[in-house]
Amino acid sequence: MDLSRVLRRVLTVYEWDVGVADLRLEELVRGDTSAGPVSICPSVRWLRKPWFVRYQADPCLIENEGHLFLYYEEVLFGSVKGRLRQCRLTAEGTLVGRHAMVSLPYHVSYPCVFDYAGRFYFVPEAGDSKRVTLYEAPQPQGPWAERATLLDGANCYDNTLFQFGERWWLFSTVGGADAESVQSNLHIWHAAEPWGPWTPHRRQCAKRDIHSARPAGRPFVVDGMLYRPAQDCRPRYGLRVVINRVLTLTPDEFEEEVCAYIEPDPLGPRPEGLHTLTSARGIVMVDGCRERSSHNPVKVLLAAIPRIRSRLRLVGTRHEG
Repeated sequence: MDLSRVLRRVLTVYEWDVGVADLRLEELVRGDTSAGPVSICPSVRWLRKPWFVRYQADPCLIENEGHLFLYYEEVLFGSVKGRLRQCRLTAEGTLVGRHAMVSLPYHVSYPCVFDYAGRFYFVPEAGDSKRVTLYEAPQPQGPWAERATLLDGANCYDNTLFQFGERWWLFSTVGGADAESVQSNLHIWHAAEPWGPWTPHRRQCAKRDIHSARPAGRPFVVDGMLYRPAQDCRPRYGLRVVINRVLTLTPDEFEEEVCAYIEPDPLGPRPEGLHTLTSARGIVMVDGCRERSSHNPVKVLLAAIPRIRSRLRLVGTRHEG
């Protein structure tokens, strides 16, 4: 076995960060797409995170009373369990007052936050729980309390809840027997109110495409047209963000087309992927990943712990078999 190859693998640390992108969504979707989808690689000002935080990802941005609030997933080195954090984003691009949103016994990520009728709501991704749960708060900082179970019994990922037209819509990819289904099988539900009851779309599964199905942030409207961020997950998860132009969205019909790609900078500090996009008050935020050797022995050791645990579980399963 090549020792240098082994060392590279051991020393390699995979991290996600969030940042402010030099990007205007209006300009992106109004570009000339006559020759196919446009592709843009924006400059991103990456925000610093504590050294012990491995993943800072899945940003969701909202505005309230002149302030910008950021919600995101955080994973510490040495852990595989995500938790949700909230903070205020200053004009200088710093994060103030980082606090936990909710404390749950299982992995959570992708907080989809919105306001409605003077209250604040969010839906997390919690596929391990096989539930989609709506939380409510009187203000954007919380405290958050469980309001309703929207769906029960399905492994739903990157749950995205939003209002468009006269209905509320919930988009998720749903895990199934096919390993790629989490990335490729888009399901849709609709309701009169965000707490339901929720009705499956008539064309369930609504879309199968590993390149543009899995949600990548809250949809947005430009000139009356709905645009939906999604992930391109091949050849690897979270490769880039795809902007879909939604042509038809009714309880019976759904059609969209790719109009733009938002790519990671291959020469930048986070070149390996970009998989979430969020916007408020003209500010666009994304997340990006980097995979590189680290000279911090603590990071290297903690990053190896989840891999070691996974190997031990696999060996234990084989031994029991």
